[in-house]
Amino acid sequence: MMIAPEGSGQSAAPLPEQVGAYRVDSLIGEGAAAIVYRAHPTAAAAGDTPQTVALKVLKPEAMTQPQVLACFQFEARVLSRLDHRGILRVYDAGVDDDRMYTAMELLDGVSLDNVLIANKRLTPAQSVDIARQVADALDYLHRSGYVHRDVKPANLMLTPQGRVALFDFGTVVRIQDGAPYEAGLYGTPAFLAPEQTVAGGKVDGRADLYALG
Repeated sequence: MMIAPEGSGQSAAPLPEQVGAYRVDSLIGEGAAAIVYRAHPTAAAAGDTPQTVALKVLKPEAMTQPQVLACFQFEARVLSRLDHRGILRVYDAGVDDDRMYTAMELLDGVSLDNVLIANKRLTPAQSVDIARQVADALDYLHRSGYVHRDVKPANLMLTPQGRVALFDFGTVVRIQDGAPYEAGLYGTPAFLAPEQTVAGGKVDGRADLYALG
């Protein structure tokens, strides 16, 4: 199981018993700002929450950083409004005992970058299918008024059933007003569109299409 593009399955932090309305089962991975757990909802959780979720919890040190908080909250708000099979779904978000969390869809799959590392290359048919699914998800995202800004293999999940899902919306912005927090260079250098590297550059959906290739 993998839902995070970074981190490992080990953490120095003790496993919490419960966060919000979710009982923590095990650790999935850890990044610079957050830890992701496999969890299941209690009776207090939203009615449409599945039996198992990926619970992303901000680390205590991240809770003291305004930009990280703004990014985390904005990502949760955006994803809660979106409904597309090509985009990782968010079911719930909140704060419990000074811990900010997001309950997300838990996918059984592997990131595209790990597939490329293992197999080196894709067949033409695989490449076309992945590109088609990602383009469809991006079209929906852009028509909804948002741009991802960090489309890359590490942020694409492939399931055994052939589904491709875009995740890690930490850099998402509204197309109409640029960003939910201070401007800066966001994204991964190898996949940045030229306008993303220029101070004051206007970024829209074309930046995501550039990254898709």
